[in-house]
Amino acid sequence: MSNNETTASAKGRCSGYFCCPDRNDSCVQLDCFCDVACFNLSDCCQDFSATCNKGRVVITDFTVTSFTTTSVSLSWNVPSGNYTFLILVIGNEGKTITVNSLSTNITGLVPGNSYTLQISLSSASAENGTDGTPVTITASTKPEVVTNLRVTAISTDSMFLSWNAPTGNLSMYRIWVFGQTMKFVELSTPFTNISGLIPGSSYRLMVAAVAVDRVTQGDTVIVTRSTKPEVVTSLTVLSITTTSIFLNWTGPTANVSGYRVAAIGPQGKSMTVSSLFTNVTELVPGNPYTLQVTAVAVDNFTEGDPVRINNYTKPEVVTGLTSSSTMTSIFLSWDAPAGNASSYRILSSEL
Repeated sequence: MSNNETTASAKGRCSGYFCCPDRNDSCVQLDCFCDVACFNLSDCCQDFSATCNKGRVVITDFTVTSFTTTSVSLSWNVPSGNYTFLILVIGNEGKTITVNSLSTNITGLVPGNSYTLQISLSSASAENGTDGTPVTITASTKPEVVTNLRVTAISTDSMFLSWNAPTGNLSMYRIWVFGQTMKFVELSTPFTNISGLIPGSSYRLMVAAVAVDRVTQGDTVIVTRSTKPEVVTSLTVLSITTTSIFLNWTGPTANVSGYRVAAIGPQGKSMTVSSLFTNVTELVPGNPYTLQVTAVAVDNFTEGDPVRINNYTKPEVVTGLTSSSTMTSIFLSWDAPAGNASSYRILSSEL
């Protein structure tokens, strides 16, 4: 008697009445059934096998137990006995497999592809006086992973992603964005522009291919990047000396880890600070400098657009000033100062 048959609770019997192929809800005796589907529904009359299923093998629990990008593992059950099974694989890489056990692993399949899998008794079992209705299920292999995921452009509120499509088949891609702004996108192209992000914020971006069944998903690939922070404003020179320039500015409202400051010119300087001001020192007297300040995102790497102003250090004082005079003139000479000077201004006044 099959384990799937109802025993203690069954009052009806198939013997002396009728047996039905396939599923037939009218094929009932009191509280049990005499159709072939009763095996799968576990509602057979207790004498179904002896009366209706002589010489017939019912394959049950045909299922996919695991799958990879190129394989599908299957298992199934039958009443006790030794049988040979024929599995037909219908899809891109169609094949037929003969199996003597109650499980098998089908290999050599195409990644991301859908397959129809049909199991039945082989002709060898049929020749021994048994037969059975084929059982069919569908399954899909996993898509391969995308490759070369990269962020090719960023702005203060967007990131442009691109990647290489995997080998095999797929229906679409899924993109997840994790950070201050959360997003989920499904699309068919191997690129997308993620907009509506927060300036200077770090995001984890994940991409996975989806099989042709639009359900089975491949492994994800991850990249982490930050949007650009907003630019600083009100960059101002507060004071200068012969070797230094003191700067201050107004920073963006949020998501800044620090500021990169550069003095571009002879003996130029660069530094990273966390405050909204700094004194750039060790400059050349009397020299022009381009002073640049850039906000840095929370990843301590991504920079915003720079803001620049131009200014000079003071020249050093002249030394060795001497003079000689006549009735109508004064002759002056001096030593040039260290550093740079473009010209000299001479002031005179009457005593």
